[in-house]
Amino acid sequence: MAIPEPSDDPGEQRAPLAAMRRLFDELRSAGFADWDTLSMGMSADLEAAIEQGADDGARRHRAFRTEGKSRMKIAFIGGGNMAAALIAGLLRAGHRAADLAAVEIDAARCAQLRQQFGIGAVTAPGAVLQDAAALVLASSRSSCARPARRRGRISASR
Repeated sequence: MAIPEPSDDPGEQRAPLAAMRRLFDELRSAGFADWDTLSMGMSADLEAAIEQGADDGARRHRAFRTEGKSRMKIAFIGGGNMAAALIAGLLRAGHRAADLAAVEIDAARCAQLRQQFGIGAVTAPGAVLQDAAALVLASSRSSCARPARRRGRISASR
């Protein structure tokens, strides 16, 4: 797993990820051919990691590839940085905005997703999840646990 220094600048994110990709390829050529996965990036730099060849990102793209005329509808539960990076990558790969949707509890973030990507974004699940062929949980562990913690159902420790 390779994680670059935190940065909001995509160029600063790409350089160390590209270097890690080159190193990984050199090691495979030097006798580590059974190394089959390069996992890179976190939610804030996932888009750059996918652009630089993160194998786990490529697998996500293959999982959502559509063939022929049938289109796969994909719904994201959570609309933060991780979802935005995956949505951007799917749109660049040729998926239609009409086939992507997000469920995000923050109404302002929903509006931002609709404006930025042209996808459907709602604050409550309903038909969005029922119509989806694939669901992507795009939320951090801490944000998933926060509501349950408030209700006293899980401890605050990791």
